[in-house]
Amino acid sequence: MLSQQLGRLAFVPILCLSAMTCLSQTAYFSVEGRLVSFDGQAIRTVAPRKSTGQAARVARVWGTYQGKIVATLDSELTRTEEAKDASVPDDSHDLALLTSDGSIERIVASKVVRAFPSRAGDALAYVTNERRAVICRGDSLTTLTLEGRVSHLAWSPDSTRLAIVLYPEDWSVNAVNNASTTDEFFRLQTSRIVLLDAISLAPLATVVENDGTNYNPFFSPDGTKLYYIHLDLMNDQGGVRELSLADVGTTTGKLIIPTGQQTGGVPLGRVGTYLWIGEKLILEAGTPEGGGILWTVSQDGTNPKALVEGRFPQLLGPSRLAYLKHDGTPAVLETVPEEGSGK
Repeated sequence: MLSQQLGRLAFVPILCLSAMTCLSQTAYFSVEGRLVSFDGQAIRTVAPRKSTGQAARVARVWGTYQGKIVATLDSELTRTEEAKDASVPDDSHDLALLTSDGSIERIVASKVVRAFPSRAGDALAYVTNERRAVICRGDSLTTLTLEGRVSHLAWSPDSTRLAIVLYPEDWSVNAVNNASTTDEFFRLQTSRIVLLDAISLAPLATVVENDGTNYNPFFSPDGTKLYYIHLDLMNDQGGVRELSLADVGTTTGKLIIPTGQQTGGVPLGRVGTYLWIGEKLILEAGTPEGGGILWTVSQDGTNPKALVEGRFPQLLGPSRLAYLKHDGTPAVLETVPEEGSGK
Protein backbone atom coordinates (compact mmCIF):
# COMPACT_ATOMS: atom_id res chain seq x y z
CA MET A 1 0.00 0.00 0.00
CA LEU A 2 1.12 3.53 -0.69
CA SER A 3 2.19 5.40 2.39
CA GLN A 4 1.24 9.06 2.43
CA GLN A 5 2.89 9.83 5.75
CA LEU A 6 5.24 12.77 5.35
CA GLY A 7 8.60 12.37 7.04
CA ARG A 8 10.65 15.04 8.77
CA LEU A 9 12.85 17.20 6.59
CA ALA A 10 16.40 15.91 6.22
CA PHE A 11 19.30 18.32 5.86
CA VAL A 12 21.40 16.25 3.48
CA PRO A 13 20.56 17.59 -0.01
CA ILE A 14 24.16 17.68 -1.16
CA LEU A 15 24.25 13.88 -1.08
CA CYS A 16 20.99 13.37 -2.97
CA LEU A 17 21.07 11.65 -6.32
CA SER A 18 19.36 12.94 -9.42
CA ALA A 19 17.34 11.12 -12.01
CA MET A 20 17.98 11.42 -15.70
CA THR A 21 16.41 13.86 -18.12
CA CYS A 22 15.80 12.51 -21.58
CA LEU A 23 13.72 13.62 -24.57
CA SER A 24 13.94 10.33 -26.48
CA GLN A 25 11.18 7.76 -26.65
CA THR A 26 13.38 5.28 -24.82
CA ALA A 27 14.04 5.23 -21.11
CA TYR A 28 17.24 3.81 -19.64
CA PHE A 29 17.81 2.31 -16.19
CA SER A 30 20.48 0.51 -14.23
CA VAL A 31 19.29 -2.78 -12.72
CA GLU A 32 21.78 -4.92 -10.80
CA GLY A 33 24.64 -3.38 -12.78
CA ARG A 34 23.08 -4.00 -16.18
CA LEU A 35 21.81 -1.44 -18.69
CA VAL A 36 18.06 -1.73 -19.24
CA SER A 37 16.33 0.07 -22.12
CA PHE A 38 12.56 0.42 -22.31
CA ASP A 39 10.44 2.04 -25.04
CA GLY A 40 7.12 1.53 -23.28
CA GLN A 41 6.70 -2.01 -24.60
CA ALA A 42 9.94 -3.93 -25.18
CA ILE A 43 12.53 -4.35 -22.44
CA ARG A 44 16.15 -4.96 -23.37
CA THR A 45 18.87 -5.80 -20.86
CA VAL A 46 22.58 -5.82 -21.70
CA ALA A 47 25.81 -6.14 -19.73
CA PRO A 48 28.22 -3.31 -20.67
CA ARG A 49 31.71 -4.33 -21.70
CA LYS A 50 34.95 -2.46 -22.06
CA SER A 51 37.00 -2.55 -25.24
CA THR A 52 39.08 -5.30 -23.60
CA GLY A 53 35.96 -7.44 -23.29
CA GLN A 54 35.91 -7.07 -19.52
CA ALA A 55 32.43 -6.68 -18.07
CA ALA A 56 31.49 -3.39 -16.39
CA ARG A 57 28.70 -2.59 -13.96
CA VAL A 58 26.41 0.39 -14.46
CA ALA A 59 26.07 2.34 -11.22
CA ARG A 60 23.65 4.95 -12.55
CA VAL A 61 22.12 6.13 -15.82
CA TRP A 62 21.81 9.92 -16.16
CA GLY A 63 20.35 10.55 -19.61
CA THR A 64 21.65 10.92 -23.13
CA TYR A 65 24.31 13.11 -24.70
CA GLN A 66 24.92 13.33 -28.44
CA GLY A 67 22.85 10.21 -28.96
CA LYS A 68 24.81 8.17 -26.43
CA ILE A 69 23.73 6.96 -22.99
CA VAL A 70 25.42 8.75 -20.10
CA ALA A 71 26.22 6.40 -17.23
CA THR A 72 28.52 6.14 -14.26
CA LEU A 73 30.29 2.80 -13.88
CA ASP A 74 31.56 0.89 -10.91
CA SER A 75 35.31 0.78 -11.32
CA GLU A 76 38.16 -0.60 -9.27
CA LEU A 77 40.18 2.36 -10.52
CA THR A 78 38.16 4.74 -8.35
CA ARG A 79 38.52 2.67 -5.17
CA THR A 80 41.82 4.17 -4.08
CA GLU A 81 43.35 5.06 -0.76
CA GLU A 82 42.04 8.58 -1.34
CA ALA A 83 38.48 7.27 -1.27
CA LYS A 84 39.02 6.02 2.27
CA ASP A 85 39.48 9.62 3.46
CA ALA A 86 36.21 10.83 5.01
CA SER A 87 36.58 14.14 3.16
CA VAL A 88 36.34 12.40 -0.22
CA PRO A 89 32.99 10.75 -1.05
CA ASP A 90 33.27 7.07 -1.93
CA ASP A 91 30.42 7.29 -4.46
CA SER A 92 32.56 8.62 -7.33
CA HIS A 93 32.76 6.58 -10.51
CA ASP A 94 33.96 6.57 -14.10
CA LEU A 95 31.64 8.59 -16.34
CA ALA A 96 31.07 6.81 -19.63
CA LEU A 97 29.16 7.14 -22.89
CA LEU A 98 27.45 3.90 -23.88
CA THR A 99 25.82 2.73 -27.09
CA SER A 100 22.42 1.06 -26.94
CA ASP A 101 24.03 -2.40 -27.10
CA GLY A 102 26.03 -1.65 -23.97
CA SER A 103 29.37 -0.97 -25.65
CA ILE A 104 31.45 1.64 -23.86
CA GLU A 105 32.26 4.24 -26.49
CA ARG A 106 34.54 6.24 -24.21
CA ILE A 107 35.28 7.18 -20.65
CA VAL A 108 34.64 10.92 -20.27
CA ALA A 109 36.16 11.33 -16.81
CA SER A 110 36.92 9.50 -13.58
CA LYS A 111 35.94 10.30 -10.00
CA VAL A 112 32.54 11.67 -11.01
CA VAL A 113 29.73 11.94 -8.45
CA ARG A 114 26.80 12.77 -10.74
CA ALA A 115 26.06 13.94 -14.28
CA PHE A 116 23.52 16.25 -15.92
CA PRO A 117 22.89 16.03 -19.67
CA SER A 118 20.95 18.96 -21.12
CA ARG A 119 17.37 18.28 -22.05
CA ALA A 120 18.14 18.26 -25.77
CA GLY A 121 21.24 16.12 -25.25
CA ASP A 122 23.54 18.71 -26.83
CA ALA A 123 25.56 19.45 -23.71
CA LEU A 124 26.69 17.60 -20.60
CA ALA A 125 27.71 18.75 -17.13
CA TYR A 126 29.17 16.60 -14.38
CA VAL A 127 30.30 17.06 -10.80
CA THR A 128 33.61 15.63 -9.62
CA ASN A 129 34.24 14.17 -6.18
CA GLU A 130 35.98 17.46 -5.33
CA ARG A 131 32.62 19.14 -6.03
CA ARG A 132 33.70 21.03 -9.12
CA ALA A 133 31.45 21.32 -12.16
CA VAL A 134 32.75 20.48 -15.64
CA ILE A 135 30.87 21.42 -18.82
CA CYS A 136 31.23 19.24 -21.90
CA ARG A 137 30.25 20.39 -25.40
CA GLY A 138 31.63 18.25 -28.18
CA ASP A 139 35.31 17.61 -27.42
CA SER A 140 35.59 20.67 -25.18
CA LEU A 141 35.79 20.25 -21.38
CA THR A 142 35.63 23.36 -19.18
CA THR A 143 35.89 23.34 -15.39
CA LEU A 144 33.82 26.16 -13.93
CA THR A 145 35.68 28.58 -11.67
CA LEU A 146 33.01 29.36 -9.09
CA GLU A 147 33.45 30.22 -5.45
CA GLY A 148 31.94 27.31 -3.59
CA ARG A 149 31.48 23.58 -3.84
CA VAL A 150 28.99 22.42 -6.47
CA SER A 151 26.27 20.07 -5.35
CA HIS A 152 24.12 19.80 -8.47
CA LEU A 153 22.74 21.91 -11.31
CA ALA A 154 19.98 22.23 -13.89
CA TRP A 155 19.86 23.18 -17.57
CA SER A 156 17.25 25.54 -18.94
CA PRO A 157 14.99 23.92 -21.58
CA ASP A 158 16.92 25.61 -24.42
CA SER A 159 20.35 24.73 -22.93
CA THR A 160 21.38 28.41 -22.77
CA ARG A 161 21.41 28.82 -18.97
CA LEU A 162 22.57 26.85 -15.97
CA ALA A 163 21.29 27.05 -12.41
CA ILE A 164 24.02 25.82 -10.05
CA VAL A 165 23.83 25.02 -6.33
CA LEU A 166 26.89 26.14 -4.36
CA TYR A 167 27.86 25.34 -0.79
CA PRO A 168 30.71 27.10 1.09
CA GLU A 169 34.19 26.69 -0.36
CA ASP A 170 35.37 24.83 2.74
CA TRP A 171 32.49 22.34 2.60
CA SER A 172 33.39 18.66 2.77
CA VAL A 173 31.85 15.55 4.28
CA ASN A 174 34.54 15.63 6.92
CA ALA A 175 33.92 19.32 7.73
CA VAL A 176 30.18 18.77 8.14
CA ASN A 177 30.61 15.67 10.28
CA ASN A 178 33.12 17.42 12.52
CA ALA A 179 31.64 20.91 12.79
CA SER A 180 32.73 22.28 16.15
CA THR A 181 29.59 24.37 16.78
CA THR A 182 25.97 24.44 15.73
CA ASP A 183 26.57 27.73 13.92
CA GLU A 184 29.42 26.16 11.97
CA PHE A 185 27.25 23.21 10.99
CA PHE A 186 24.46 25.53 9.81
CA ARG A 187 26.95 27.66 7.86
CA LEU A 188 28.21 24.62 5.99
CA GLN A 189 24.62 23.60 5.16
CA THR A 190 23.71 27.04 3.78
CA SER A 191 23.69 27.10 -0.01
CA ARG A 192 22.97 29.56 -2.78
CA ILE A 193 21.91 29.20 -6.41
CA VAL A 194 23.66 31.08 -9.19
CA LEU A 195 22.59 31.51 -12.81
CA LEU A 196 25.16 31.16 -15.60
CA ASP A 197 25.14 31.75 -19.32
CA ALA A 198 25.62 28.17 -20.51
CA ILE A 199 27.29 29.26 -23.76
CA SER A 200 29.87 31.77 -22.49
CA LEU A 201 29.86 30.25 -18.96
CA ALA A 202 29.76 33.77 -17.55
CA PRO A 203 27.85 34.25 -14.27
CA LEU A 204 24.60 36.14 -14.74
CA ALA A 205 23.36 36.56 -11.17
CA THR A 206 22.97 34.98 -7.78
CA VAL A 207 19.26 34.30 -7.94
CA VAL A 208 18.77 32.59 -4.58
CA GLU A 209 20.74 33.55 -1.49
CA ASN A 210 19.21 33.48 1.98
CA ASP A 211 19.66 31.66 5.25
CA GLY A 212 18.97 27.99 4.74
CA THR A 213 19.57 25.13 2.36
CA ASN A 214 18.53 25.88 -1.22
CA TYR A 215 18.81 23.04 -3.70
CA ASN A 216 17.25 21.01 -6.53
CA PRO A 217 16.69 23.84 -9.04
CA PHE A 218 14.58 23.18 -12.12
CA PHE A 219 13.14 25.47 -14.77
CA SER A 220 9.58 26.00 -15.94
CA PRO A 221 8.89 24.53 -19.40
CA ASP A 222 9.25 27.98 -21.00
CA GLY A 223 12.39 28.81 -19.02
CA THR A 224 10.98 32.00 -17.48
CA LYS A 225 10.80 30.70 -13.91
CA LEU A 226 13.11 28.81 -11.61
CA TYR A 227 11.86 26.39 -8.98
CA TYR A 228 13.90 25.12 -6.06
CA ILE A 229 13.58 23.56 -2.61
CA HIS A 230 14.28 25.74 0.40
CA LEU A 231 14.79 24.27 3.87
CA ASP A 232 14.85 26.40 6.99
CA LEU A 233 17.83 25.33 9.07
CA MET A 234 16.29 26.36 12.39
CA ASN A 235 12.77 24.99 11.91
CA ASP A 236 11.25 21.87 10.41
CA GLN A 237 9.85 23.85 7.49
CA GLY A 238 10.44 24.04 3.80
CA GLY A 239 9.09 23.32 0.36
CA VAL A 240 9.26 24.18 -3.32
CA ARG A 241 9.61 27.87 -4.15
CA GLU A 242 8.97 29.67 -7.44
CA LEU A 243 11.14 32.54 -8.67
CA SER A 244 10.58 34.67 -11.76
CA LEU A 245 13.82 35.09 -13.68
CA ALA A 246 12.61 38.44 -14.96
CA ASP A 247 13.71 39.84 -11.60
CA VAL A 248 17.14 38.33 -10.94
CA GLY A 249 17.57 40.62 -7.96
CA THR A 250 15.00 38.64 -6.01
CA THR A 251 16.65 36.17 -3.67
CA THR A 252 13.61 34.54 -2.09
CA GLY A 253 11.04 32.77 -4.19
CA LYS A 254 7.36 32.34 -3.44
CA LEU A 255 6.47 29.16 -1.55
CA ILE A 256 4.05 27.17 -3.71
CA ILE A 257 4.39 23.59 -2.44
CA PRO A 258 4.87 23.37 1.32
CA THR A 259 6.43 20.21 2.66
CA GLY A 260 5.71 18.82 6.09
CA GLN A 261 3.12 17.20 8.28
CA GLN A 262 0.32 19.65 7.55
CA THR A 263 -2.78 18.52 5.67
CA GLY A 264 -2.22 18.61 1.92
CA GLY A 265 1.56 18.65 2.22
CA VAL A 266 3.74 16.95 -0.36
CA PRO A 267 6.93 15.00 0.42
CA LEU A 268 10.20 16.37 -0.85
CA GLY A 269 11.11 14.95 -4.24
CA ARG A 270 14.51 13.45 -4.88
CA VAL A 271 16.90 15.72 -6.73
CA GLY A 272 16.33 15.72 -10.48
CA THR A 273 13.00 13.88 -10.37
CA TYR A 274 10.71 16.89 -10.86
CA LEU A 275 9.22 16.54 -14.34
CA TRP A 276 6.55 18.57 -16.13
CA ILE A 277 3.56 16.95 -17.81
CA GLY A 278 1.51 19.86 -19.06
CA GLU A 279 0.92 22.08 -16.04
CA LYS A 280 1.42 19.27 -13.56
CA LEU A 281 4.58 18.24 -11.78
CA ILE A 282 5.65 14.65 -11.25
CA LEU A 283 8.15 13.90 -8.52
CA GLU A 284 9.68 10.89 -6.81
CA ALA A 285 9.52 10.93 -3.02
CA GLY A 286 11.74 8.59 -1.06
CA THR A 287 10.59 5.96 1.41
CA PRO A 288 12.39 4.92 4.62
CA GLU A 289 13.45 1.59 3.13
CA GLY A 290 15.04 3.27 0.09
CA GLY A 291 12.20 2.88 -2.39
CA GLY A 292 10.14 5.59 -4.00
CA ILE A 293 6.61 6.82 -4.60
CA LEU A 294 5.65 8.91 -7.61
CA TRP A 295 3.49 11.92 -6.81
CA THR A 296 1.70 14.51 -8.89
CA VAL A 297 0.88 18.07 -7.88
CA SER A 298 -0.50 21.04 -9.79
CA GLN A 299 1.80 23.92 -10.70
CA ASP A 300 0.26 26.07 -7.98
CA GLY A 301 0.83 23.39 -5.35
CA THR A 302 -2.75 22.13 -5.21
CA ASN A 303 -4.22 18.65 -5.77
CA PRO A 304 -1.32 16.52 -4.49
CA LYS A 305 -1.76 12.82 -5.17
CA ALA A 306 0.37 9.73 -4.66
CA LEU A 307 0.29 7.76 -7.91
CA VAL A 308 2.32 4.57 -7.77
CA GLU A 309 5.31 3.00 -6.08
CA GLY A 310 8.37 3.43 -8.26
CA ARG A 311 11.66 5.18 -8.94
CA PHE A 312 13.52 7.09 -11.66
CA PRO A 313 10.60 8.66 -13.60
CA GLN A 314 11.45 9.52 -17.21
CA LEU A 315 9.40 11.09 -19.99
CA LEU A 316 8.48 8.82 -22.88
CA GLY A 317 6.31 11.47 -24.49
CA PRO A 318 4.09 14.46 -23.68
CA SER A 319 1.83 12.45 -21.37
CA ARG A 320 3.64 9.16 -20.76
CA LEU A 321 6.13 8.23 -18.07
CA ALA A 322 8.45 5.30 -17.65
CA TYR A 323 9.54 4.30 -14.18
CA LEU A 324 11.19 1.41 -12.39
CA LYS A 325 9.03 -0.79 -10.16
CA HIS A 326 10.34 -2.06 -6.84
CA ASP A 327 11.22 -5.42 -8.42
CA GLY A 328 13.46 -3.77 -11.01
CA THR A 329 10.97 -4.05 -13.88
CA PRO A 330 10.27 -0.97 -16.05
CA ALA A 331 6.65 0.11 -16.36
CA VAL A 332 4.57 2.87 -17.97
CA LEU A 333 2.30 5.43 -16.39
CA GLU A 334 0.11 6.29 -19.36
CA THR A 335 -1.73 9.28 -17.91
CA VAL A 336 -1.77 11.31 -14.75
CA PRO A 337 -5.20 10.99 -13.09
CA GLU A 338 -7.13 14.22 -12.76
CA GLU A 339 -8.44 15.32 -9.38
CA GLY A 340 -11.76 13.60 -8.70
CA SER A 341 -11.41 11.07 -11.52
CA GLY A 342 -11.36 8.16 -9.07
CA LYS A 343 -8.48 6.51 -10.89
